[in-house]
Amino acid sequence: HAIVIDPELESLVEAALRGDEGAILTPDLVQHLQTEVARCVTAAMRCGQEPVLLVRGSVRRYTSDLLAHADPRIPVLAYGEVAAHLRVEPCGQIEFAPAARKSLGAAA
Repeated sequence: HAIVIDPELESLVEAALRGDEGAILTPDLVQHLQTEVARCVTAAMRCGQEPVLLVRGSVRRYTSDLLAHADPRIPVLAYGEVAAHLRVEPCGQIEFAPAARKSLGAAA
């Protein structure tokens, strides 16, 4: 079972790591990501699932380090690290919430 990140949010993280102009990971956005991952993990565990967070390879290490401080229960894997013969069932998605978008706009 896997949790994924909204592609737009994942692209923002990727752009910020590259240092693209205007791509800023505000404290509110980081908190949102940590909170939502913890919420999805907790919900999946209540259903007896042991989820992983699947992300792009370019953001895997950063995301893993970021989440280790907030919730070390969840392994973070890049899509390319999942064996081709395994079937991945999504069990949650971290959305790019309107409040997180607003905090991003305030920082720009």
